[in-house]
Amino acid sequence: MISDPNPRSPDTIAPRMPIGPIQLLRQATTEQRRTLLAASLGWMLDAFDAMLYALVLTHVMRDLGVSKATSGLLYTLTLLASRMGSENSKASPAPRGRCERFQQFAP
Repeated sequence: MISDPNPRSPDTIAPRMPIGPIQLLRQATTEQRRTLLAASLGWMLDAFDAMLYALVLTHVMRDLGVSKATSGLLYTLTLLASRMGSENSKASPAPRGRCERFQQFAP
């Protein structure tokens, strides 16, 4: 009999959610579901500008006579600027201010 080198005891098994995501959505209030939908759409639209640029890049290169190297550099700068903005927003006090502002609406 071959022994398992990684026995699965209750300590090593990842805990399961008490309920699944569908049941969680069913239990949520209408306001909570709307908030989740708004956050999901915002997250989707946040990445849409970068994807839109990638989709139209070949047409922009052709119409404006931009080389592949230049367009690649511009896209790289776009992504780097996005990263720097993300890092700066984490370091600024604005998120704390937004949280305090939104806490007034919490039940």
